[in-house]
Amino acid sequence: MKAIIASFIICCVITILCIKLAPAPYFWAGIAWSLALMLLCVKDRKKPKAALWFNLAFVVTLLTLAEFYFWAPFKTTVQAQGNMWLPEQFVKHDILGYAPAKNVNNVFGKKYYNDQLFYDTTYSTDENSQRSTFPRNPRATKAIVFFGCSLTFGDGLNDEQTLPYQVGLLEKEKFNTYNFGYSGYGAHQMLAALEHGLVDTVVKEQPQYAIYTAIPGHIVRSAGLQTWIVTAHDPRYDFNAKGELTYQGHFDDDIEKTGKFKRRILAYLSNSYILRNIYKPFKFNQKGQQTDKDLQRYIQIVLRAREVFEQRYPGAEFHIVLWRLYDSMNTDREFNLLLTAFKEHQVRVHVINDILPGFYQNNPHYQLVHDSHPTAYANYLIARYIAKDILHETHT
Repeated sequence: MKAIIASFIICCVITILCIKLAPAPYFWAGIAWSLALMLLCVKDRKKPKAALWFNLAFVVTLLTLAEFYFWAPFKTTVQAQGNMWLPEQFVKHDILGYAPAKNVNNVFGKKYYNDQLFYDTTYSTDENSQRSTFPRNPRATKAIVFFGCSLTFGDGLNDEQTLPYQVGLLEKEKFNTYNFGYSGYGAHQMLAALEHGLVDTVVKEQPQYAIYTAIPGHIVRSAGLQTWIVTAHDPRYDFNAKGELTYQGHFDDDIEKTGKFKRRILAYLSNSYILRNIYKPFKFNQKGQQTDKDLQRYIQIVLRAREVFEQRYPGAEFHIVLWRLYDSMNTDREFNLLLTAFKEHQVRVHVINDILPGFYQNNPHYQLVHDSHPTAYANYLIARYIAKDILHETHT
C-alpha cells in the first residue's frame, strides 16, 4: 500500500510540473504514470492485482503514444523567434482588455517553416498604443478609423504594409487613418472603444468612415470563449433581463461567479493534443462550444457599434469587410449567417472574395504562405478598393 501511495503522489507532482512547465505535458506525464504502473505490476507480479496494474499501464501507454502522435515534435515545422510575443509587449487596458505597449520601435517577429522564413515583421506603436500608420497630414480634417483583429493590425507585415497605412498613403491629402485593431481583438473591443470615448480621445479629426474587418471567429471572442493573449479582461457585452444588449464590465470581473474551477480545468485539459484533435474548441483555445446566443450577441454588438458611430459622427459611414479564413474552426454556416444578417440590417458589407477574386483558392499573392493573414499586395488591392468603392476616390 505504501508503494502505491508513494507512486501516486510522485506521479501527481510530476503531472502538475509538466502541465505548468513542459510542452505536450500529458505526453511526459503519461510516461511517468506508465512507468509507475509497470513497476507496480512487476512488484506485485505474483498477486491478483498485478493484472489490474498491467491493464492500467497498457491503457495509459496507449494514450501516451496517441498524445505523442498528435503532438509529434518532429512534425512541428513552424518555429517562431523575436520579441513581439513577449509578455511586456501586451499591456492591460481597462477599456479594450489589453493593447500593444506604447511608443515602441523595432518590435520584431519571425516564423520559419522547415527552416524557410515565411513571416518577417517589424512594427512600431504611437503614444496611444496604436500601430503606426501613414504620417498624418495636419491639413486633413477627416479621419478613417479601422477596427478588427490581426488582419487590421497587420500580423506578418511591416508598418507600411498594413491596410490602414496603405489607405492613409492613398488618401493622404484628405484623410488621416487610425488603426484600432490588434491581434485577438473582436467586435467587442470596437464597441467599447466607441462607447467609452476612446475614439474621441485618440482621433483628432472628424471620423468620416469606420472600416471593421470581420471574421466569423469574432463570434466566440465576443462571447468570452476565446482570449488569445494574456488576459480575460476583455470588455463584456451581454443581454439583460429585458433582452437588451448592455455593457457588463469585463469577462474576468466575476470569474468566481462564472466558475473559476471550471475555467481552470478546461485550461488544463486544452493542453492535451488528443483533445485538441477530437474537440475543436480545445484546438482553437476555446472555453466551450459556440451557441446561437453567441451568434446573436455578436450581431447585436456590431449593429450597436454602427449605431454609436453613425450617431456620434453625423454623416459618417460604417463599413464591414467580411473575411472567411479556412484555417479557423468556423464553417461556411457562420459566414453565411453573418452575411445574411448584415444585409438584412442594411449594413454596408464587402465580402473579401469580391474584393480579391480567387482568395479562397489559397492564392499566395493574397495570403502569407503557411499563414492565413493577408499579404502586403492583398492590402494594397483592398486599399484601392476602399478608395474607389467606399470613399469614391479615383487613383491611377
